[in-house]
Amino acid sequence: TRLVRSLLKEEKENLSVTDVIIILGSGLVGALAYTFSDTFWFSAVEGEVYAFSSFLTALVFWMILRWQDESDTVYGDRWIILIAYIIGLSIGVHLLNLLCIPAIVLVFYYQKYRTISLKGAIAAIALSGLLIVLILFVYIPGMADIGGWFELLFVNALGFPFQTGLIGFLAITFFLLIAGIYRFKKRLINTALWCILMLTVGYTTYAVILIRANANTPLNENAPDNIFALKSYLNREQYESAPLLYGKTYASEPEYVPEGDYYKVKMKTGGAVYRPNREEGKYKVIRNKEEVCYTQNMLFSRMWNDRMASSYKSWSEGTDGAPTQKENLTYFFAYQLNYMYWRYFLWNFVGRQN
Repeated sequence: TRLVRSLLKEEKENLSVTDVIIILGSGLVGALAYTFSDTFWFSAVEGEVYAFSSFLTALVFWMILRWQDESDTVYGDRWIILIAYIIGLSIGVHLLNLLCIPAIVLVFYYQKYRTISLKGAIAAIALSGLLIVLILFVYIPGMADIGGWFELLFVNALGFPFQTGLIGFLAITFFLLIAGIYRFKKRLINTALWCILMLTVGYTTYAVILIRANANTPLNENAPDNIFALKSYLNREQYESAPLLYGKTYASEPEYVPEGDYYKVKMKTGGAVYRPNREEGKYKVIRNKEEVCYTQNMLFSRMWNDRMASSYKSWSEGTDGAPTQKENLTYFFAYQLNYMYWRYFLWNFVGRQN
């Protein structure tokens, strides 16, 4: 109702009976959407993250609509800061909440700029995409990376106990952010620093994972009891990686390189893997991350798992041998989009049909 009213009339204008019916009718449709939604009833009866993630998604969008009421006052900035905190909390629940950022930025754009244009809307969407990229690929892994550097410095070089470097890094981070808030009084910079601070406060809920892992509970998947294991946990390295824009297909063979009188599989060497040595009180490199290099790579490869080759062929109408780009796109549209997305999406509004 708040969104429709802001689109329909200015806040101070009188509402006609028709306007009231439109606003309340829109609210009724929104309120009853979950009543008939198969997806969200399914999530409601399982012990998973999706129900709470849906709540946080709705909450942050409601907050930006509340911000509209006070957007021209200093108090309106508090809603923006609170949104940053909820987004920080949602990082520890499900990253789906980050997809609210484009909607939030568009509401901000339409409220602050009276002259609306297609060019401006596209620029707002592009800015929101940049914010998502910065949070997802810079902020989240970057905090873990810098925390790891501090941990190595404090533990391996200075001889402090485990976790000291991470605690020191967080203390320095919070000190600098709070000092910056007191130092810079300009509204835009001050609000931005507050948002980063509250985003970080929300993000630190991952400390529960470290504390729980160090307690060595019976269920302790991947044992993320230090910052390096936590980074692996955050990057979902326990799951098999899949190519997104470019990579192997199910028919790709490993690439071999000569080594003396023999050939060996070509490996791409990544960063070092650290594990704590409790006896020495230091972190030791146990190995380097390695990734097999493949031949016959494909742009936008959708059919990459060699264990699913027969299923790929049935959906893409493919033949023996390496898949063509046409077969690759056929599988993408027929299975991934049509069967696995649109079919389930329409379950919410049309009925359970194949």
